[in-house]
Amino acid sequence: MTNELRKYCGYFMLEFKRTSFYWPGLLFRISLITLRLVLPFSVFEILRRTGKISDFDATFALWAVLIGQILHNCDIRLSKRIKQEVRSGDIIIRLMDPTNYVFAKVAGSLGFFLPSFIVYSLIFIPIVYLILPIKFNLIILLTFTLIAALISNLIGLLVGMSSFFIEENDGIELVVGKLMFIFGNQIIPIILMPIWVQNIARLTPFYMALAAPIDVASGKYSSLIAFGQGIIYIALLLWFAFWMLNKIKRKLVLNG
Repeated sequence: MTNELRKYCGYFMLEFKRTSFYWPGLLFRISLITLRLVLPFSVFEILRRTGKISDFDATFALWAVLIGQILHNCDIRLSKRIKQEVRSGDIIIRLMDPTNYVFAKVAGSLGFFLPSFIVYSLIFIPIVYLILPIKFNLIILLTFTLIAALISNLIGLLVGMSSFFIEENDGIELVVGKLMFIFGNQIIPIILMPIWVQNIARLTPFYMALAAPIDVASGKYSSLIAFGQGIIYIALLLWFAFWMLNKIKRKLVLNG
């Protein structure tokens, strides 16, 4: 058991070190987040001044976009990496490694996530807080950020693994990406949606992957309900990933 954990820690540290020293990529993503915040800030400010939404809703909506963008830009894009492995045939070699393919991919993705999240948070959160202060529980935010990272990367893992069965899975990537943004506070903040849409959104893993951390940390959504949903989605996504992994291995054996 200890040896197994060390192997996955190795995957985590490998990606962690690689990401920590790749500053040009981080600076590029920082620029993208900055540009992504300009438009919603302008829109929410107009809505606030015209009385269409309250000051708190405008502030919260921008924070929702910010946290969602930080999480999105900390994603390792597992789907594209796995698709590349499938197309090149490297997935066969990866499956022969003395580790579980699913756990190895998740461990590596978290190694990418951690340094990215630290850098983006240290840069953006204090600045936005000075401009638009909002009350939120930092411990809860960090806890649900980890849950969101796991769910987001597991979704990417499943999308990537689908390329083994559907070589051109661009349609799946597109649909999942749009659902993530719609239900993850990135196109229209959930707080501005009709109540029935909000209720539907909060039942999806896409909400948990981007929108839940700030919603829960600011008291907009129950932490107990969100925590329960997060654990259930992680368990379900892991089960589905193992099911797909077994199918892939069986297909490889049958086809030689």
